[in-house]
Order: sequence, then C-alpha cells, then structure tokens
Amino acid sequence: MYLWGILNCTLVWIQQIFNWALNPIGAQKYIYASMVAWLLVALWTSRIVVRIPLAIGVILVMQVWFTVCSMHAASTIARTSVLNGMDILLPVYVLCFLQAQALVWMAPESRRFIGRLVIPVCVISGIVALAQFKGVGPAIQYSNLVRQAEIVFDFSGTGEIVRAPGLHANIGTAISFGTMCMLMMSVVLFFRPFKWWEMGSIGILLLSTLLVQVRNQLLVIGLTVLWVGYLITKKYKFGGITFSTATLGLLGVYLVQNRDAFGYLFQGGTGTLDYRRLALWPQAYNILDQRPIFGIGIEPGFAGWTTQLLPNKWVTERLMDNGWLLAAAFGGYPGLGLMVLTVLTAFIAATIHALKPSEDVWHLAFKFAVLSSVIFFATGMFWGTLWANPINTSFYFIIAGLAMPSDSRLFPAKFVPHFRRHDED
Repeated sequence: MYLWGILNCTLVWIQQIFNWALNPIGAQKYIYASMVAWLLVALWTSRIVVRIPLAIGVILVMQVWFTVCSMHAASTIARTSVLNGMDILLPVYVLCFLQAQALVWMAPESRRFIGRLVIPVCVISGIVALAQFKGVGPAIQYSNLVRQAEIVFDFSGTGEIVRAPGLHANIGTAISFGTMCMLMMSVVLFFRPFKWWEMGSIGILLLSTLLVQVRNQLLVIGLTVLWVGYLITKKYKFGGITFSTATLGLLGVYLVQNRDAFGYLFQGGTGTLDYRRLALWPQAYNILDQRPIFGIGIEPGFAGWTTQLLPNKWVTERLMDNGWLLAAAFGGYPGLGLMVLTVLTAFIAATIHALKPSEDVWHLAFKFAVLSSVIFFATGMFWGTLWANPINTSFYFIIAGLAMPSDSRLFPAKFVPHFRRHDED
C-alpha cells in the first residue's frame, strides 16, 4: 500500500516533466484510476480517516455549480454535449488531495520521500535552466520537446530572449516550484545550520526563478527572498547578513550584466498584457454581460490545452489566461465568488496550519509549501489560467494533502520499507 501510494503521488508530479511521453498514452487517466483504487483499498483495509477542509469542500460546491451552469447554458458549436472532459477537473484535484492525505495519515515518512525527490530535481532543473539561458543547444531542444513550444522569443526587436523553465513543461510551474523549494529548505534553519550544498541549492533555486522571466510572480519571489534572508540572518547573525547581502549583490550584478538577455523580465513592455486585456479577457466580459448568473458552464475552449474547434458562440481565442475570469465565465458571478472563497479559505487555513506545532521538519516544510502555493495561485490567476490544466495543478493538491496531520498508529512500521518512522528519529 505504501509503495503504491508513493507511486501514485510521484507520477502526478513526474507527468509535468515527461508530459511529452506520458500524454500520448493517456497516462493521466490511469494515474487517477489507480488513485481511486488505492483509496478504496485503503478505506477497506486500513480504516483511514478522510477529512475534508473547508477549501476542499468549497471546490466540490464549485464543481456542482459549474455542472448546473453547464446544463443551463445554451448549446454552442463546441459543446455538443452537456458533459466533457473538463467536467471532472475539480473532482480530480480533490482526489489528489485525498490520496496524499490518506497516504500521510498512514505513513508520515511519505513526506520525506517525496520531498527528497522533488527538491533535488528542482535544483537540477535550475541548472538546466541556466544552460538554456546561456543558449546551450541540447538544453533548449529538450525544453522545446517538453513544452511542445519554443522557449526562444524575439520581443520588439530586442533580439532573442530565452525564458528558461528548466525541466518543467510550464513556465509558471517552474517559478512556483523554485520558490516553494526555497521555502521548504529554509525550515531546516529552525533546527540546524545549512550545509554548504543547501546554501548552494538555495542560490540555484533563486536564480532559476528569475531565469523563467515571469513578471507577475516577482512579488512571490520577493516575499520568498525576504523570508529566507530573514531566517539566514537570524541563524547566522552578522555572517548571515554578509552572506545575504553578498548573494543579492552578485545576483544584481548578474542581472545588470545580462540585462539584454532578461529583456522580457525588464523590457518586455505591455505587449502580452495588452493581448490579454484586448483579446482574451473580453470573452469573459461578454459572457458576464449576457449570462451574469449562470455563465456558460465548463467550456474546454478556454483551457488552451484542449482540441476545441474554433471559433464558436462564446470562444474567440483558445485561452482565457485569467483564472478569476475563467471561473466567472464558467459560473457567472457566483462562480467567481466561489473561487474567491476557495482561495481565501485556503490562505487562512494554510496560515493557521503553518503556525501550529509540526510533527517533524518535513511536515513543517510541506506546510510552508502549501502557503507558498496559495499565494502563487492568488496572484498568478490574474495573468494565467493555472487551475484549468490538471498536469500543472494536480500536484499542488498532493502537496496540500501531505501537509495534513498524520496518525502513524494505523500503519504498521513493517509495511514501510527502508524508512524510519518520524517518531523514531
């Protein structure tokens, strides 16, 4: 059961990196089917306790409302039936949360295993991102394969600019995981000093968040840097101040020396924002004008990753690029209200949960990861769809499940090979 659950959670994350190989064989549906089977077996054999936080409950209510809106909406060219593949999107996220919560309830060691897998891979991804940024051909070719799109752009005659996501398929995910892993590693300072390779990893992760060149996440990067810098200064006193100042100084020099290469981050202008404001977002405004209460239900044409036929009655561009407006388009103003309530309750719960005593360092690390993820979504949904793509979003719910409390008494240690229980450390 333990290894099966670990495999399910890990595959949800791996599909972000190997989507080019897993998507063609429909791996997602097999992963989710495996999760359903695991939960049924766990409920039957281990008597796990399933707890539904308020934010997860609101997500389920939002799914019900979107379905009602889909049934109420007039037919469009693209929607030949009431239900479609995206109608199970939100339940899939709840499924991922329940899988991780049940796993950590039985075996808290699963946090340590997944954390020790994700953080090193993200550091390696940061090194790959640096290679992409420097124009190393194989690294760029690999990212083009993973993203199924070019990562080299030409902005307003400023020349070629690389937005380097490293190993990740999604640019937003790359920056989110960079800041998340920095926060997860920073909790070590509550227990002991950094080791040299941990210091180096923090630096690589920080640089990787800038190499992606996502302007709307500079706030998240800034908050992360301030928090990690505070912990380093508190732990090392004068040495911490010296290290933090030197690191930021070197980073500033690097940015200045490569300012042309960071053209999208600092000189990209308002082109992409104008495109969203003038071409994408008016689709939601049009729907809210005509159907303010029910919206049009879940419309795959706005997701960007679907194969919808265009145009149709409501969809003029295959993207919305605003998670808040997407909820409004799907469910009218009530749908937007439910999305606001989801993020608000998640932020409050994550903050309260982070302040409570933790079982061990990995429990605290994942609680910080959840708080980072909520802030990422709250700010990122103004300029990106985010929650409409399960490949990019599902693992955040795995993280949320892993941050839940555990009860190790329900899972015998003999079924956890090669890992010590947290209360035996």
